Amino acid sequence: MDEQLTTNIPPEEIPPKEISPEKVEVNKVGLEKLIAKVDQQAEEIKKLLEVADKGRLAHWESLHRGQVPTTYYLNTYNGKIITSWEMKENLVWKDAEGKWKEKQEIRINLEDGESIILPYVEFNTRTHKTPVKLISSTQKGEKVYLTVDSEGKQITIDSVFVN
Repeated sequence: MDEQLTTNIPPEEIPPKEISPEKVEVNKVGLEKLIAKVDQQAEEIKKLLEVADKGRLAHWESLHRGQVPTTYYLNTYNGKIITSWEMKENLVWKDAEGKWKEKQEIRINLEDGESIILPYVEFNTRTHKTPVKLISSTQKGEKVYLTVDSEGKQITIDSVFVN
């Protein structure tokens, strides 16, 4: 039985029951309503994201994000900034002796318009990161282009190629 019903001690003098910090007592009906509401909101968010205009969504996110980093890193090859790359060949096979072989080539486009095809291993071992400062970002359709400053030169690059 409750202590208040069996004693003459005023309620304000009865010590509170010890509640473990890991446990919280809640109303079952209230909790069920809260869970149902969260589930409903999750479904609504999922639906809205699936039908959202991606351009407008990206625009809203760009306006409502926090502090934008101003330093980015771009890949360089032989001292020139790589503006894009594309895998040209990616072959894997077993030779007559049963050994696995591969031939991977990638085409890189440099800031001066030069295009070079080189082995993928060389792309991974001979490219270096160089810091650049963000000047602005522009959205065209679903793509975001960044204009950056690299030692006084302004370069516009697809954000996919910014690391």
